[in-house]
Amino acid sequence: MEKHQQLETANQKLEMKLEKLNTVPVEQQAEFKQLSVDIQELEQLLSHDYRRKTAALQEVISQKSDITERTRKLNELELTVTSLIEEQER
Repeated sequence: MEKHQQLETANQKLEMKLEKLNTVPVEQQAEFKQLSVDIQELEQLLSHDYRRKTAALQEVISQKSDITERTRKLNELELTVTSLIEEQER
């Protein structure tokens, strides 16, 4: 029973320490709030910048895909033309 009481007391002390650690002191609350706002603004800027860069990258990938497809078709046409020229020369 005594051991249980000691553990209970230790648990209460730890809970008080934890609450103290999680509480922003009054003299730092204004700074804490401003830093929280600044962090949120930076997160929004980063998110916006990330979306913008992702969209730009997707556009580049799409353009490269189009170029690849057009190059493939051009190569096919060149082969066809070369084959037709060879047939005419025979």
